Amino acid sequence: MSVDCERDCRGIGPSATALRSHPLFCTPTRSPVEKRWVQHRAAPRHTPASRPESMFRSALLLLAVSLILAVLPTRDATGEPQLRRLSREPGAAAGPPGVRLEALTPLHDDASLRRALADFDRGRTQRAVDAFTPRIDDAPERAERQRALFLVGWGLAEAERHEEALEILTRCVEDAPLFADYCAWRAAEATEALERFAEAEAWARMVRPDAVFGPRARYLRGRVTAALQRHEEAVRIFLDFLGDHPNAFYRTELEFDLISSLLAIEDIDEAALALHRVIVNNPGTPHETRAQRILGGIQAGLSSDVTSRIAPSSHEDRIRRAEVLYGRHRSEQVIELLMPVHGSEGTRTGAGCRATWLIARSWSKLRRHANAAPFYDEIVGQCDEELTLRALYNGGRAWWNAGERDRAFDTFQRIWTEHPEHSFSDDAKLFAARIRRSQGREDEAVRILEAQIAAYPDGDMFKDAVWLLMARHMLAGEYRQAVRFAEGVASHTGEDDLYSRGRIAYFQGRALERLSLHREARSTYTQVLRDHPMGYYSLLALNRLKRLEPEHARGLVAELRRDSPRTEGFIQLAPALAHDDAFRLGREFLRMELPTFAQREFNRLQSAHPNDTELGWAISLFFHHAGIHHISHNVPGSRTGLNLAYPAASNRERWEVAYPRPWWDEVQDAARERGLDPHLIYAIMREESGFRAQVESWANALGLLQLMLPTANDMARLTGRGSVTRQQLLDPAINIELGTMFMRTLADRYDDHPGLVIAGYNGGTGNVGNWLRERGDMDFDLWVEEIPFGQTRNYVKRVSMTYWVYRWLYDEHEPWLDMPDRLPSR
Repeated sequence: MSVDCERDCRGIGPSATALRSHPLFCTPTRSPVEKRWVQHRAAPRHTPASRPESMFRSALLLLAVSLILAVLPTRDATGEPQLRRLSREPGAAAGPPGVRLEALTPLHDDASLRRALADFDRGRTQRAVDAFTPRIDDAPERAERQRALFLVGWGLAEAERHEEALEILTRCVEDAPLFADYCAWRAAEATEALERFAEAEAWARMVRPDAVFGPRARYLRGRVTAALQRHEEAVRIFLDFLGDHPNAFYRTELEFDLISSLLAIEDIDEAALALHRVIVNNPGTPHETRAQRILGGIQAGLSSDVTSRIAPSSHEDRIRRAEVLYGRHRSEQVIELLMPVHGSEGTRTGAGCRATWLIARSWSKLRRHANAAPFYDEIVGQCDEELTLRALYNGGRAWWNAGERDRAFDTFQRIWTEHPEHSFSDDAKLFAARIRRSQGREDEAVRILEAQIAAYPDGDMFKDAVWLLMARHMLAGEYRQAVRFAEGVASHTGEDDLYSRGRIAYFQGRALERLSLHREARSTYTQVLRDHPMGYYSLLALNRLKRLEPEHARGLVAELRRDSPRTEGFIQLAPALAHDDAFRLGREFLRMELPTFAQREFNRLQSAHPNDTELGWAISLFFHHAGIHHISHNVPGSRTGLNLAYPAASNRERWEVAYPRPWWDEVQDAARERGLDPHLIYAIMREESGFRAQVESWANALGLLQLMLPTANDMARLTGRGSVTRQQLLDPAINIELGTMFMRTLADRYDDHPGLVIAGYNGGTGNVGNWLRERGDMDFDLWVEEIPFGQTRNYVKRVSMTYWVYRWLYDEHEPWLDMPDRLPSR
């Protein structure tokens, strides 16, 4: 065979420059078989006679793509130095140096270019195409020309200007290796849209499988293979894809393509089963309607076995559909769909048990606890042991929430008597003790708690049982007994989370203070502060110290800020990660101010290294400096990792990443106008929405401060705005305006007590009012412990901690919070 490469790429199309330019895509003139392969690449049909050529083509194309990927340069195509420096922190031990990842400087100062890039990131690409097209050839730096190729090629493809896009995308693959996967993917889409299916298949194969769009390129290969009438091969591609990516967001779209290929090869039974999956997984959607219509057209030809398996009236079918609806919070539809199954089966069969469980859970989700409880009771003893246990646990909670405390107690008691080894048992004892406390049967509650501690010393409810035994002395004013109890417990408190660490020691200090043992109380509070940096009980301890001995409190704060145990203030990052393509692409996209693209790459990198917390910190730092705070603040282990030391010079950077201050102008203006502390606004914002302006909760709370629409409209009337729409609440400025107005109304109601403002924001003014009437004579710290809703109780602690962090970081003069003991009467 001659080795001269007289290229014959007829039929490939005008965008094939990148393919023709590689030696493996030339056709030696003495090989008629290979020439036929090239000439048939764009053929719209695949006939049996051409199968040998097809097999040869696939093998050669795979080899070509492998070699192309193997020779892609691994260095940064922009030619720019890594955005890092190697440095040894002062006083650090000898060893591998850390990597300080510095602030990302945006590539463009021009405001119009930055607006164009912001539009581009949101899918509106025309302005970027217009702005960057001249830079493809005229930009002085190669790196800038590469970025322009990507932006213009992607933008033209997004606008469906396919021929123009292909010309640019081809150059991008050739000249901008860092963006090659992105450009090859869009080229594959463009050639598919132009019905040049063989060319689309070749482009799709150039996208690396582990690239962001690797799975989409694989799916596209299945589509174009089907378009080339190679349906058996397409079916294999689709089924393999579903096995590897069962939760792909475009799964239903792919299933319809699979169904089309199954019908093309006349495998109607498999097509019917796939249609049935679509129907079950997409109840009440146009996908269901479409699938039912296709199924109706082939029903007559199905085997009897498949016909029975997909019978729409089967109980199994209803249950699977209900499970999908339940996951979408459509509880009323779940109940309506499953009541016939419950009426027919009861709990006599596995299907009946599952249906009854879903009905009960749906009533619970709707907070109709009196409706839910009887369904849980039906399951008990009739279904398998695990479901019975779950029904006892949830049934007890349902009866409790419905006000049937004795029935709830009896239900919980069955758990620890009939299933003493199960992990629910210590929960059940704790709940039962709480019920007896609420009924004034304190002695019985104590016996249950002591039995719980003895039986389950390693249980996750141990800390709460210890606290309730301590609390009975505090609430009864038995302060000497409280001190003795705390001394007896010593460090065996079971306190293992942010909501409990330091609780027993703090209240030991409160008891000592009540006994006028101020020196001992001061020592105890000081130890709580040293042992539990930035914890809720450390906040309370600091407030007590400020009242007892202000100068000692100020000196201690200065000491903790100066001498806080050192944590690494720089990033430890393996060199291999710093040179990883996903890392380099993510960094480059952030410099281009394309956070959506950057997040895709960083997510890919973190998926490959899920346990590398330093990588997570580096990524968070990148997003922080790029102003993408809804991503950056959610850093790996931000609570548990950071709370090992107080914010100080050595670790301040990490604290500021985790506790940023976005929308500063809007927050500061609102705080000034409403008479609020801006740090309180940030604390609520961080815990409510995580700084995601466009978020909507499952309960339909909207925006940065998670406002319900009726509440927002009430606040809009107070501000003179009149009314507000759901869409307007997603605007940060409007949301902050109305959310802070709501905080102001709470502050007015509760005499500016920050703890009660926080409680009211989560628990509602009605509930807080009830708790104040019932227990308003308690000091605030004990009152919080007695909040009956666990969610609200923990919310008050969590937001208070966050509030304190903001004060500590950003208020040099007043790093504490004033949480008055005395509660307002209303």
